[in-house]
Order: sequence, then structure tokens, then C-alpha cells
Amino acid sequence: MRTLAVGLLLMLTLSVGNGRAMSPLVETCAIALPETVPLGVAPKFLNASFKAPNYPLESRVGGEMGRVALGLLCQPNGHITDAQILASSGYVRLDQSALSMAKADVWRCVPGIGAETGQPAAAWLQATYWFVLSKDERTLPGGIKVRRPIQTVPAGSCPNDLPPPLWDPPEHEPLSQQARIFIPTFIPPPYPATSLKRREEGAVTFAVPCEVDGHIGKSRLLHSSGYPRLDAAMMDHLIKNSWRCDPGISAKTGQPVATWIKVRYRFILPGSPPRQ
Repeated sequence: MRTLAVGLLLMLTLSVGNGRAMSPLVETCAIALPETVPLGVAPKFLNASFKAPNYPLESRVGGEMGRVALGLLCQPNGHITDAQILASSGYVRLDQSALSMAKADVWRCVPGIGAETGQPAAAWLQATYWFVLSKDERTLPGGIKVRRPIQTVPAGSCPNDLPPPLWDPPEHEPLSQQARIFIPTFIPPPYPATSLKRREEGAVTFAVPCEVDGHIGKSRLLHSSGYPRLDAAMMDHLIKNSWRCDPGISAKTGQPVATWIKVRYRFILPGSPPRQ
């Protein structure tokens, strides 16, 4: 039987070269949401509980895609009892679909631990969900064409959980639209056989230059996974594969400009439990 390795692609927020990417798994952290109690351990989303929000038919017909950032209230019993939209996708239908699922008492969480009590405590966490459509179309009765959703699940946002990078992308001019990875072109890197055997896993953070024609140039390593084999597998994969990007748009000229996108990819061993 073939062993399947899992990967997680996250887009980390940058002050320069912001971008977006699909996340096939969950990663969460505490953020600036309504305060509960001081925490010693932050709550986490329980990957195994995930069920995707409905992708509204009207949104599929209209080609609506976007990211919804949610705040989720994780209770000591692992239930999510409240949710709020922190950042809109730009489409009311998508926002409401994500919010409805978050409030449906379907998703579960690993509760945070109070710093003073050492006991599970109610606390908020953030999850960012991407509504993404493929290029594949099918025709419904009446000749209506719809696009197939691409399965994604929430990714957390932890902008301050990394040490200073090995290299800083250069600053760019103000943008009216940030550059982003063109999701349908993403192909995950192979998991090194030796790393699987030695149970090595970790996150590689790198920056990719997005050119005005949508091509991606030579990437730079920003944060190591802690394992040279995983770092090398990711960087070699970027050289050998043809990812594409949607270039940033200059706020001054309205024209595409070359910018950097910061990406974090986590190698996750098969059968690994949810982790932050």
C-alpha cells in the first residue's frame, strides 16, 4: 500500500509582498479577539472535525472566490459556541456560508489552558477559510455553467510566531491589489523518503517573486523547518515545478508590478495528530 504524506500550505501576512494561498490542513493560534482569561496554552482547531461550508450555487455560477477570516470561541469541552467574521471575503454569500458552518456545532477544538488555573478555559482562536473554484465547468439543466469547488480547510494566522527571517524581501510600491499564488497551479512537494522513515516534520517558510506576467522566479528560504532534507525538498520542488501567480497591482498606475509573496509550507507525517 502506498504511504501518503500530508502537507500544509499557509500564506503568512507580510508588510511587504502580501499574498494568498490554499491550505489543505488547519493551523491556529491566539490573536487579538475578545479577551477571556490569560492562557498558558492557546486553543487549536481540531482537524478531524472539519466539514467544509456549503459553496453557494450562485457563487459557483458567478465565479465568486475569497478568504473569510473567522473568530471562533472554543469552550473547555471542545465545542465551538460562537463565531464572528473578522475579515470579509468580499461576498456576502460566502461570508454567511462560513459563519453558518462555524455556528452549527459541527467543528471542534482543543481548548486553551488557563495560565493561572492550569485547567481548560474558554478562549478565542482565528481560522481563515478559502472559497476556491477550479477551472473545470459542468453544465446544469437550462445551460447554466458552474465551476467545481476545490476542497480547502481553515488555516490560522500567527504573524508573530517565527524568529527573524534569514532574508527580508525588498520593499515595493503601494499596491491596490496584493499578489497571490494562483491556486490551481499548486502541486505539493514530495515528502523525502528518509524524512518519512526518521519521522521528520516541520514548516518551511520561503518567499517567491511574482513577476508581472504571472511567472514565479527564484525563491528564497526565510525560515528553516529544522530539517535540511525538508528545506531542500521544498526549494528543489519550487525550481522544478511551474507555479503561477496573480501579480500585484500598482496603486499609482493600476498596472501589474513585480512583488514578493511569503509562503509557509508544513510537512506533516501521515497519522499525525492536530498541532499548532
